[in-house]
Amino acid sequence: MKNYISEVIVQLSSNEASFRMERLYVNKLNVTLVQILKHEWPARWRSFIPDLVAAAKTSETICENCMVILKLLSEEVFDFSRGEMTQQKIKELKQSLNSEFQLIHELCLYVLSASQRTELIRATLSTLHAFLSWIPLVYIFESPLLETLLKFFPMPSYRNLTLQCLTEVAALNFGDFYNIQYVKMYNFFMGQLQAILPPTTNIPEAYANGSSEEQAFIQNLALFFTSFFK
Repeated sequence: MKNYISEVIVQLSSNEASFRMERLYVNKLNVTLVQILKHEWPARWRSFIPDLVAAAKTSETICENCMVILKLLSEEVFDFSRGEMTQQKIKELKQSLNSEFQLIHELCLYVLSASQRTELIRATLSTLHAFLSWIPLVYIFESPLLETLLKFFPMPSYRNLTLQCLTEVAALNFGDFYNIQYVKMYNFFMGQLQAILPPTTNIPEAYANGSSEEQAFIQNLALFFTSFFK
């Protein structure tokens, strides 16, 4: 069953036209695959993450769908797993995701540095948002990840997704070890923010007159600041 579902997903997502046209079907297949993974991985499907990352490198649409699968897997293990799996199974899946994260991390950075495809970049940022609350801090502060996220912040197409990712980072609790990087992130962020939202802006008025996207930006900005200053 897992082989059949994997093959249909690859077949449909390798072609741009079929991927867009059959998106609802592909999403259902993705959900089913993740449910199978909760039983099979890691014990009976040890190669899952390497296989997924290898498939993602063959096509940008396959890569976009792989990001969706990774996000679903993270949400299942870290957010929705209570009452559905034993604590031992949840612990096993968390350990597997942590141990395999370097491959996922490298794939995300590669996409964000090399791709020009809006849908793929958005899917990658959305996946990172699901990961940032649990990945080892070394991947955030000792790699180009944070710098890459800040690079996307000024771009209107990615602003809200990037801000949600930065809010997850702002909410992390890690003692004093990464304080210098944290302050650097904040100062750089504030410099970019002033170009988007000048200090003279009447925020309540801007919110009242803004589009839904602009209103979401102000809401996300409020969440970022409350998370950071907390």
